[in-house]
Amino acid sequence: MIVLPAAARAALLAHCEAERPREACGLLLGRREAGRLVIVELGAARNAEPERPETRFELHPADLVAGEARARAQGLELLGAWHSHPRGEALPSETDRRAGAAGWLQLIVGLGGEAPVLRAWRPEGGRLVEEAISELEE
Repeated sequence: MIVLPAAARAALLAHCEAERPREACGLLLGRREAGRLVIVELGAARNAEPERPETRFELHPADLVAGEARARAQGLELLGAWHSHPRGEALPSETDRRAGAAGWLQLIVGLGGEAPVLRAWRPEGGRLVEEAISELEE
């Protein structure tokens, strides 16, 4: 189970909409609590994909290093990454599946329908498995 503050979810969706037609991306900082992953921060990162930023993302290396430092400073863990599919669904692409082998949780925002959709995917046995998201009201 992924626990996500409602305000963070709203900010994430707004950021993804604002970045269209490029894929937006960022980091998931949080902690593990009783079998749940509690997201504390959805830090935005620059998309450093040099050739096709509207269909792929690459976390800017400096933003990744800064995110790791922020996590350590706050006593948190770097749990994974988030990104958007500006014209598609919140389903892992082949590129996303390959990245899942790194062991990171992935939140994907699909913007291809009438309303944005947010889904979580975690690696398990060499594939990505959907994980439920529970919103935390603040």
